[in-house]
Amino acid sequence: MPITAELKNVKNFRSVGFTHEQSETLAETIEQAQVNGQEGLKEFIHSEIKGLRTELCAEFNSKIDNVQNALNNKL
Repeated sequence: MPITAELKNVKNFRSVGFTHEQSETLAETIEQAQVNGQEGLKEFIHSEIKGLRTELCAEFNSKIDNVQNALNNKL
């Protein structure tokens, strides 16, 4: 979260009665949750792409084997 968004959050929290310390803590907690969520999403996407890559390679290799077998049977 950009610093401007964090400052805006602090101001918003203060405007509804939170102390400055409470506002900062809450804004930092929200920022950290966002960072953690982004990291979790990156890890999930990386894992999914790795799984798809493995699956596609296996399928591709199977197709190549089928073509090679077909060619060998015709020779």
